[in-house]
Formats: sequence, structure tokens, C-alpha cells
Amino acid sequence: MSMEMEIGSLMAYVYSKYEAEVYTERMPQGFTLPALYFPPPIVLSTPFTSHSFQNDYSLVIKLFHEDEQGAFSEAERVANAIRKSRYCVPRRNEDGTPANRLIIVSEIDTRMVDSGSIVMGVAQITVNWKSRYVYDFPTYEKIMHVYGRFLGKEQEI
Repeated sequence: MSMEMEIGSLMAYVYSKYEAEVYTERMPQGFTLPALYFPPPIVLSTPFTSHSFQNDYSLVIKLFHEDEQGAFSEAERVANAIRKSRYCVPRRNEDGTPANRLIIVSEIDTRMVDSGSIVMGVAQITVNWKSRYVYDFPTYEKIMHVYGRFLGKEQEI
């Protein structure tokens, strides 16, 4: 499953808990409240086995609300929904249907973000998870046959 599908699954789950205007590009001037902002995640990649590697993802979701207390309360409500589901978020296919697989969240935290001179509340939900992918291995066409005599019988190897 690709990173985009995992992020889409997380977006759908968070949206199901906090229905708000969703932004994935830069926040426009005068955006609608309540709002959710999903920027690209931070990705740390490491080898896992001789045939696979692991990506550690960190997605920082910003939740906008009319006031600070409401922002933090809603962010904590969304985070608690993930915690109460045993840190599992259902994966979705590209068409939005359930994929019968889970994203296992390794860590989630909430905190307030300074909104500057703008009078509104901004809370941040940081979701961390890991995914493993197999390496691409080239396929080779057999170019030679080797014949040998083993115990008096000719065999192709």
C-alpha cells in the first residue's frame, strides 16, 4: 500500500471524527472554520531486511477552531478515538472502500500551536506510524544451460 493511500485513510478517519473543511495545500487567506490541514508527512527511511525497507512516517495535522479550548478539546477527542481503537486506523482503497487492513499507529500526541495575532484556536495532532516495502529486484532471463553428469545420469541444472 502506498503512502498516499495511508494518508488518505488517516484523513478519512480524522474527518469522520471532526467534520471540517479539509486543506492539503497552503491555507488560503480567510479560510473556513472549523478546518483541518494535512501537510505532507515527514519520512525517515531505513533498511529492514535484505529484501525490504521501512519508512517511519510522522504526519502533523493542524486542527482549526473558533477558540483555543475548543481546538484542544477537539484534537484530544480525535486522538482519543485513535487510542481507544487500539491505535489502529482502518485502511481504505483508492476508491474509499474499506481495505480490510489496518494502519498501526505507533505514537500520537496533541498540543496547542500559537496562532499568532489571529483570534482562533489551533491544535496539532502528530500521528506516527511505520510501513514496510519490498525492494525492486531485477529479473534476469536465463542465458545458458549447464549440463553435468551426476551419478551416471545426465541432468540439466
